Amino acid sequence: MKTVLLTGASSGIGLATGLQLASEGYVVHGIGRSFDEELSYPENFFRYCCDITDTKELSKTLQTIKTALGTPAPDILIHNAGIGLYGLQETLESADLQALIRTNLEAPILITTEFLSYMKQRKSGDMGFFASLIFGFVFSVGWTPCVGVFLGSALMLASQQGSATVGIVMLLCYSLGLGIPFMISAVLIDSLKGAFTFIKRNYKIINTVCGILLISVGILMATGLLGRFLTILS
Repeated sequence: MKTVLLTGASSGIGLATGLQLASEGYVVHGIGRSFDEELSYPENFFRYCCDITDTKELSKTLQTIKTALGTPAPDILIHNAGIGLYGLQETLESADLQALIRTNLEAPILITTEFLSYMKQRKSGDMGFFASLIFGFVFSVGWTPCVGVFLGSALMLASQQGSATVGIVMLLCYSLGLGIPFMISAVLIDSLKGAFTFIKRNYKIINTVCGILLISVGILMATGLLGRFLTILS
């Protein structure tokens, strides 16, 4: 029987998907924050309570699931867990934004990294071009708040140039600087396994350093020093 790993399996669409797959004979391993034990679950629907925004807890849960699977990876991986925030960006709490990024972006990447190499070796799952295109589109939308400030600065500098050609070249350089690292990562994905392992092992330190860098950039923006620095570069 084929095995399925499903996140967000404790309620809503995730729960309905898990129950349907189990009824069709799949062995479902569902991850959720909490499960209603008063419900009647099929014997082939295994449940794991886990907060996927907690990296350490997620890692332990994935190892437990690996042991239960008896194989390095499931046949099917479904990222169903997700949250949405609605309203003006300035009204959103930082804790909510962090939960949004960790649930919708970080957790799927970590889970996929854990199983992808084995799924590729076994040639299970559909990893076609169209799925990659859709994932890239969603990823770019999720990153809009992160790159928006810098894109705005690039557009402002481009609009102040003497000719349209110079402005186009500046925006092209900006796009290349943003896209080339991702293309290099895609080409060298197998060679980066050690780097991913290092990041997972030292995640707390890396998260702290990145947080300090973000705070520093925020201070530079608030004081106007970032604008002066960009002016110097231009």
